[in-house]
Amino acid sequence: MSPKTTDTPEPGDELPLAAEFVLGLVQGAERDALEKRRRDDYRFAQDVEFWEARLGTLAEEVKPADVPAHIWDRIAEEVGHKPVPLSVSSAAKEQRGGIWQSLNFWRGLGIASSALAAASLVLVLRTPQAPPPPSLVASLTLTDGKSAFMATVDRMTGKVMLMPAIDTPAPADHTHELWLVPVGGTPQSLGTFVANGPVLVKMPDDMMPHAGTDAMLAISVEPMGGSTTGAPTGPVVASGKMHEL
Repeated sequence: MSPKTTDTPEPGDELPLAAEFVLGLVQGAERDALEKRRRDDYRFAQDVEFWEARLGTLAEEVKPADVPAHIWDRIAEEVGHKPVPLSVSSAAKEQRGGIWQSLNFWRGLGIASSALAAASLVLVLRTPQAPPPPSLVASLTLTDGKSAFMATVDRMTGKVMLMPAIDTPAPADHTHELWLVPVGGTPQSLGTFVANGPVLVKMPDDMMPHAGTDAMLAISVEPMGGSTTGAPTGPVVASGKMHEL
């Protein structure tokens, strides 16, 4: 989790809408209207900056992945070209200076790059893609109705991103615990956390079928280490029903 910076603007009253704007959940004419509002409405612009500051570190969670060699071979086959080895032979290394200065090399590289890009699109279009289940979002509010957390649930990976909207420190010697509450079911713990920045939680696989639009997320105050009974033992300070994006 990232420490809170002192230059983060104070949030306004429309944090959920600003969060949806930053997450890219608002599109079309509605997004155009919010873009204009961001320019004209100083308070809304502060809310957007608030979420941009909170979410700015999330890209660090994304790790680069190498494309396997057989994928490149398949792309080359699609466009009728012989696969080009990804490694450079020792003889080629000795002549590297001449290659880099070769006009034919750069022309060939440009043509190959265009072909690979086109083949990648062909592969995507030809490969049947089952539509992923829509992600879930919830606004967790305090007992007075004020929004305290925004949460998103990726139903493909089970990752839950919890983003504090306001400062909600736990009492001394206590911590917050996140719960999945299925409709008509028993609350299931997703773990304890410190509410001083974005929190990423992995939902256990056996819980994922229970994460739907009928379920809720809730946060309780528990002793350090979390509840020892398997159910909330302290007050539930925030809760919200999940909705599909």
